[in-house]
Amino acid sequence: ILKLLKGTLQDEGYRLHLAPDGEQAVKIAKTTLIDLAILDKAMPIMDGMEALKQIKQVDSAIEVLIVTGYGDLESLSKMLVDYGAFDYLLKPFEMTEVLNTVRKALQRRKLNLSDNIVGEGLRNRILELERDFRDKIFQLRESQINYKNVIQESNDIIVLLQDGLVKFANPKFLQLMDYDTKEILNSPFIEMVYPGDRAILEKEFSRQMEDVEISPPCVFRALSKDGMTPWMEINSVKTSWKGSPATLNIIRDVSKRLQAEEALRKSEERYRSLFEGSRDAIYITTREGRFVDTNLAFLDLFGYTPEEIKGLMVRDIYADKDARDRFQEEIEEAGFVRDYDVMLHRRDGTELECRVTATVQRDEDGTITGYQGTIRDVSENKQAERALTKSREQLRALSAYLQSAREQERTSIAREIHDDLGQSLT
Repeated sequence: ILKLLKGTLQDEGYRLHLAPDGEQAVKIAKTTLIDLAILDKAMPIMDGMEALKQIKQVDSAIEVLIVTGYGDLESLSKMLVDYGAFDYLLKPFEMTEVLNTVRKALQRRKLNLSDNIVGEGLRNRILELERDFRDKIFQLRESQINYKNVIQESNDIIVLLQDGLVKFANPKFLQLMDYDTKEILNSPFIEMVYPGDRAILEKEFSRQMEDVEISPPCVFRALSKDGMTPWMEINSVKTSWKGSPATLNIIRDVSKRLQAEEALRKSEERYRSLFEGSRDAIYITTREGRFVDTNLAFLDLFGYTPEEIKGLMVRDIYADKDARDRFQEEIEEAGFVRDYDVMLHRRDGTELECRVTATVQRDEDGTITGYQGTIRDVSENKQAERALTKSREQLRALSAYLQSAREQERTSIAREIHDDLGQSLT
């Protein structure tokens, strides 16, 4: 920066004295008649604030400009108001800004030196205007600092493009794309886009410049210096840069978001495949009993169409309406039910013996919002169980009858043998 300032100011015809640190700058002020000192706030040995105070002690009429890369409003305000600095320049700055500020500072220096020929009334008026001007300048600088901090500390990439060339990029761009400032300034932005997406982005840029003030978001793959291709989402707005049209572009790395969306999509596909492919009836309802979703097996089991089921309440398919209340009490107490037997009925009135396995659904606060579960028609199983039970009962009855018959037969045979034996002995 020192070399750049030196070259620019010498080209404008200014005579310069260079100091490597704040201490040397103060020595120059003590030994040489100077009109203006330009101090870096972060100078070695003696920082800019201390050098400012000491130079003002040497000659309060010497104008001082502070160069800084830090937007510390409190210290900058103290330099201007308490220590008498003329103004400050925020890095990075344009040389035109430096020259304009230097000219204004030297004009005030000239005014101070000609104090003896200026009338008191005019002098006071000039000082009043100067104070107003300084207040407005400080407000402008404060806004500039806040704006700079937002851009520099943003988690989004901010890029200014003009004629397709990068005119400004914030640190986030350099971090994500692995470039340094010199490599990207005045370079074609499109070269930092994955080749397969360049045509899409060029079309969006062209349309945005011609038709709309703010373009809709556009997703593309960037091309970083190390060959990585992160997915980005870009929002562009028209602006101007040095009097010519340009675009201010806010770019966000959406790679993780897209990966999450893709994972969610696949998960939903797997869920829907299992949901629709299940042979068991699956349902989701609100706590009040309105159907939220049902699979094909559910519709087939109960004989409803998707449109009809939307207008039904769960209680409508219960054979015993009070059984719905008992179900709710049990599932909400335990949080789930497993193999819960209940009588339901089809659309045509046919009663079904069903077995329900379900869990409650809760919101973020833990409040129960509904239920989800499966229903299996076990009517045939129940009938088979009852038939088996009846057969077992009949078998037990037959077995008991046969046992009784055998006992009776034994008794009858024993009696006959006894009688025959008695007669023979007689």
